Amino acid sequence: DSGAARSGDVIGRYTGAGCLSLEKCTTTVDTWLRLCTAKHDKCSVTLSGCGQIDPRNSPLPTRCVRVDKSPDGLSFCLYDTQPNLRDAYITLSHRWTDETQKTMTTSANLSDRLRGKAFENLPRIFTDAFAVAASQDIRYVWIDSLCIVQGKDGEFVTEALKMADYYQNSTFTIACPAAALGTDIGLFNLNNMDHPSHGIQLIRLPYHNKTQEQDGFFYLYQANLNFDETFRQQVCNTEMMTRGWIFQEWILSRRIACFTPSGLFLQCQEKGPRNHLEEYVHNWSEGFVFAHFAVRYLIMTANITKGTYAQLHRSWEGMVETYSALSLTNVEKDRLVAMSGIANEFGRAFQAREAEVARTSRSSQDLASSEAARTYLAGIWRRELTRGLLWEIVKGGIHERLDHIPTWSWASICTQVKWADNVRDEDWKRFRDRIADDCRIVNVLNPRYNEGTKTFEDVDQQTFVNGPPELIPQDKGHNESAAENPRSRFPILCLRAKLQPIVIGGVFCSQDDKELAISLASRSPIFGVDNWRTVASPLNKKYIAGWASLEHADFQAIPEEDDDGLEALHVSTVQGIKGGIQLGYLSATHHVYNVLIVRSVGKVVRGYERVGVGRLFGRDFDQGFQQAEEMEIRLV
Repeated sequence: DSGAARSGDVIGRYTGAGCLSLEKCTTTVDTWLRLCTAKHDKCSVTLSGCGQIDPRNSPLPTRCVRVDKSPDGLSFCLYDTQPNLRDAYITLSHRWTDETQKTMTTSANLSDRLRGKAFENLPRIFTDAFAVAASQDIRYVWIDSLCIVQGKDGEFVTEALKMADYYQNSTFTIACPAAALGTDIGLFNLNNMDHPSHGIQLIRLPYHNKTQEQDGFFYLYQANLNFDETFRQQVCNTEMMTRGWIFQEWILSRRIACFTPSGLFLQCQEKGPRNHLEEYVHNWSEGFVFAHFAVRYLIMTANITKGTYAQLHRSWEGMVETYSALSLTNVEKDRLVAMSGIANEFGRAFQAREAEVARTSRSSQDLASSEAARTYLAGIWRRELTRGLLWEIVKGGIHERLDHIPTWSWASICTQVKWADNVRDEDWKRFRDRIADDCRIVNVLNPRYNEGTKTFEDVDQQTFVNGPPELIPQDKGHNESAAENPRSRFPILCLRAKLQPIVIGGVFCSQDDKELAISLASRSPIFGVDNWRTVASPLNKKYIAGWASLEHADFQAIPEEDDDGLEALHVSTVQGIKGGIQLGYLSATHHVYNVLIVRSVGKVVRGYERVGVGRLFGRDFDQGFQQAEEMEIRLV
């Protein structure tokens, strides 16, 4: 009623320390949803850009919590949906805790929960999520621990592969990073926690109208001038955002409402994080975005939906580089599964890039290229196999290795990985044109892996197929879908490639030696250099001719003598690298050989396992690879 407001001389309204009541949330979220669903085209398509989403009429998950309103309040029960049933629903992204385990749905309480019983002692964030859904007239909520039957006789194996679609098709996802701190923490009682909004002092000043008469008052308070930092601390840097499953949930959700002690942050595909007062989080660098996936709308989504094939694959690498650093409680079971939904969307995007080629050219080579584009092998895409094999660990040390995932996959080692020369600009094509692939895949064997004996079933009896390298037989249980249970099969790559014996020495003795190796090997960006070991040819052990980064636990200790039982598998060659004169060439440039460091294994005929990656250069390796004959190799 103040004259300041009536005149329009002073605008705005102080609404408290944050949008942390159901009443305020209802209005804010309703306005946000109406605007987003009506105006934002990007928010109504899948991550791949290949599918349309109706946020108010999507296929429902297999089971949901149904929320019913009555004069007496809210009631809820588990609800088995019918095939083809469509409606609006909300998903919850949350960190599992010990309390989550106590309240999850099992075969023992499923029948009661279908009748609306056995919901005692639910975490407060769950019941608050039900209230938010009801406030938006949305009847269904999907929460993994409630809607998937857990335990040995549960549904996780089948439902986990559908979870990505559940998040992607939901009207919006609710998140509350602080809720991991206790079951009594919900969406609307975060004001009790310490945060920058507390201690705000309101200053009342008299308002004088144009005739200089006092007409009420107006109020001032110091705004949060460090809004970006608030988002970093209360969302990006929370423990919840270090979890592997959360990554997929945030990347695939089209809209996210994140509740924090400082208020409600809203974001979608077209608009970055902002609060209920439309204050936006700004100043994101690409490096920060990849390191803190909470700002998920910026993670190169333009390249996923509209970019070239090369840009699309670089986006995939960025996803893996971020995801591989995150934690999983059941890493053996979830390392690949927790990325399967994102992988499926990339597979659809890859296929779309190739669709035009397939329509205009029906040659067997073009059809094979289209087939290879969407073939997903333990975290690596078939078409970019030679590039995909060259991942490197960021930090040295002994890391857990997963026996059921092949050693050539980044997913087999439980630490962060990156790809060198992962440039993301217009210079990429010129650089990529200087790389020649020197190994080719001729088949993929998919034997079953026996986790008890840690052996393969009948792999030695399978015939090596020396067929066209573009074609991958699909008749041995292989499924091109990234959502196939990765534990049921163990893909073995059948390659034709060249091997060279190498001698692995100790770490580089000086910074000058490291910098010279970086220069001669054309290495960028710089990471993991402290892990590097020197490499020499057996013909000239005194001269450093490359570097190797070894991730295998057997090679983390520096031996008293050089390791000479390893070999280099030639993957690709980078041509035209400066430094030829330094290496004794008559020309100013030389070749660099991208290699996998491998050793022979006895459990597979002609089998080798990866123990590391590296780059080689110099005359000895020039001659060695030129004179070597291609071999039939099975990489396990």
